[in-house]
Amino acid sequence: MSFFGDVGGYDGLELFAGPGTMAAHFRDVVQRWRTYDCKHDPAMYITSPVGLLLACVFVILVRPRGILWVSLECTNWIGSCRRTSMRSASLPVGNAFNAKTANANEEATCTSFVLTLADYARTLYIGFEHPGSTLIYE
Repeated sequence: MSFFGDVGGYDGLELFAGPGTMAAHFRDVVQRWRTYDCKHDPAMYITSPVGLLLACVFVILVRPRGILWVSLECTNWIGSCRRTSMRSASLPVGNAFNAKTANANEEATCTSFVLTLADYARTLYIGFEHPGSTLIYE
């Protein structure tokens, strides 16, 4: 099996998998499931050119009407971090001069691109895991 796995495609992809809990669950039901997370491979850092390319390739390798499960890092977007990020409904990008906030904004932008690709190119079912107090939807 190559780095890209089964050439026939995946039934699903867990983006920002962390420990890969969703992938582990779905592997019990369907065998072809892929995880993507920089904790597993530094090349999978979505804000790097290679990482963004890999995320796009993995999305393209998911069969049409497959599943994309996204668990974007939430710590910079939730209510308890608004004091440092300075995010609000009127200023969802927050303090762009704060390195963590700027990095989270860049990750969100790259993730938005991947989600657009998943919707238009592959027509995937998308699950987006984020706490209720998040401003990422703003």
